[in-house]
Amino acid sequence: MTEAGTKILRSAATALSVFVVLLFATHAQQGFFLPTKLFIEVQSRQADTYQVFYDSGHGYNETESVRSFLKGSGPFEILSFRLPGMKINKIRIDPGTKPGNVLIRKICSKSLLKQRCWTGQELSNEYTPLHDISGFETRDGLLSITSTGEDPYFELKGDFPREQSIISPLSLYPVAFLLSLALFFLLYWDHST
Repeated sequence: MTEAGTKILRSAATALSVFVVLLFATHAQQGFFLPTKLFIEVQSRQADTYQVFYDSGHGYNETESVRSFLKGSGPFEILSFRLPGMKINKIRIDPGTKPGNVLIRKICSKSLLKQRCWTGQELSNEYTPLHDISGFETRDGLLSITSTGEDPYFELKGDFPREQSIISPLSLYPVAFLLSLALFFLLYWDHST
């Protein structure tokens, strides 16, 4: 490799080192939260819009929510909601906007490194009805929800971060060490041999 090529390679490796150090310094205190998908397997006779709100510290609000449309054709449908890669404190699920009955087979939270599903009795134990819901019980392994208004919603009882994939700062230190070691060899390896 020429001397100019070596200088370019060392400059690129130095820039990458600075970027990695800044990235780790920025996220070292809070950890990395990966994007998460929430899946709801639901059955209803009514077409409707379902919405998931995620509280990142500002309370529930429209800007921190995602929607999915249910066809309401009769068989179970799987609705998918993409949640951002940020710390989410709590989640709230709005099962439609119409009075009526909805059956939920399961709710799953899935990211690159972790998956958690709630089924059967877990659904009624782990989630709490909060508004416009008169019935919220498990029947034949399904969560039966009876909505009495136009704004029914329920919430996960626990904090959501334990359901997200969090890459903790402690697990990142070995990665940072290996990257630094690799960059060291790139910077100081004699390319003339």
